[in-house]
Amino acid sequence: MCLLLLIAIIAGGCGSIIARKAKLGGNPKLAAYWTSPTMTKDEADSLANFHLVVADMENLVNNPDNLRAIKKRNPEVKLLAYSNPMELFYPMVANRTLQKEVLEKVEAAGKWWLLQPDGEPVIFWPGMRMLNLSAVCPEVNGARYNRWIARFLLEKVLFNSVWDGYFMDNSGGDVSWIGTYGRNKGIDSGNNGENDDTSILDFSWSLGIQEFLRVIREAKGPNFLMVGNKGTLEFLNILDGKMFEEFPNDYLGDDKAGGWYKSMTNYFQTGPFSIIQARQVPNNPEHRLFILSSALLFDGYYAYGQGLIRRFPEYQEIGKALGPAREMLDGSWQREFSKAIVKVWPGERKGEIIYKSR
Repeated sequence: MCLLLLIAIIAGGCGSIIARKAKLGGNPKLAAYWTSPTMTKDEADSLANFHLVVADMENLVNNPDNLRAIKKRNPEVKLLAYSNPMELFYPMVANRTLQKEVLEKVEAAGKWWLLQPDGEPVIFWPGMRMLNLSAVCPEVNGARYNRWIARFLLEKVLFNSVWDGYFMDNSGGDVSWIGTYGRNKGIDSGNNGENDDTSILDFSWSLGIQEFLRVIREAKGPNFLMVGNKGTLEFLNILDGKMFEEFPNDYLGDDKAGGWYKSMTNYFQTGPFSIIQARQVPNNPEHRLFILSSALLFDGYYAYGQGLIRRFPEYQEIGKALGPAREMLDGSWQREFSKAIVKVWPGERKGEIIYKSR
């Protein structure tokens, strides 16, 4: 009897003996944006139910077994290491071993902080200090910050085969606007005590990010995925996709329908690993459906919120796309799938998934 019971348990897939595989359909393609430095076993189990997971790099130090568990449950998942090379917590916070190491190096270097003309730090996100990713950042021991941090990521994070790619936070090619953000009084990227000309500053910043990304791309090769989080058309010679954070974005050059048309124009060009992210709005299924339907008009991924792993009814499988999206005579946009028709009314911020009868 005991032997028969043991055989039944093994055949049934006891969690500690046989890993329960995740079962995902083809569409919608779901992404999770996990910027917490830690994750529990239960959270890893839930994250395995997504097609693509952006996970903070610190999880490689804090809970590497849980990262591997995601890949074991879902061998098809694309797991991208998240980092924000533009900012550091100051003072440092808990569970940030890798960032602490970067902070110690930056403090020792002394010249890699992004400063205002009066020598005060440039601040964007409260509780963090900005770093100088520009191409004119002062060199320390023959290295500028952008190249040093790229090599640090390669040696400390991206060497591990658990990662399928890298996600760069704050990958926009302009930074001059931060010079007048909050209490900032300009930016002095060359540490010469002068306020930078905005056009020269943005050009130098773009060059610096291009170099940072290129170091990683050349080291990891063409099959390594690289995604950035601003929905512009910059750096597409290196990146495989862009994340449209809190879609639609009205800063891209056209605010018609809240920036929907310009965001979608870019989305159609930024690559198949692009991510349309919906801002978390509790108890608002209409908002979720509008953003999800917009994402389904092209072949990218959809993410809801940040650090969320809940699944919603609208995630049910809709099959293969039967063609590209089309603008209809009534101003709506439509795309047909084998199991559903997706429609979006941009001006009304409305989306609909019409399921075909089975």
